[in-house]
Amino acid sequence: CENIVDFAREIEETKIAVFLREVNNGVKVSLRSKGDLDVGAVAAALGGGGHKNASGCCVTGKLDEVKSRVLGLASGLFMK
Repeated sequence: CENIVDFAREIEETKIAVFLREVNNGVKVSLRSKGDLDVGAVAAALGGGGHKNASGCCVTGKLDEVKSRVLGLASGLFMK
């Protein structure tokens, strides 16, 4: 399942790919990006880690809540 996020990054127009998967006590988040968009900063803000263009984290909470947090942080990358 998580390879989907890598596939999405291969689409030419894609700048950031996000894959969310519910796990026992929260949501597993996988993030991929291209170029200067630092998804590692998004993962770090949510308690995770990784690299500038590939990172992830596990976040406690419901899927809709986590989705809103992740998308809010990720959209901020386009404001820089």
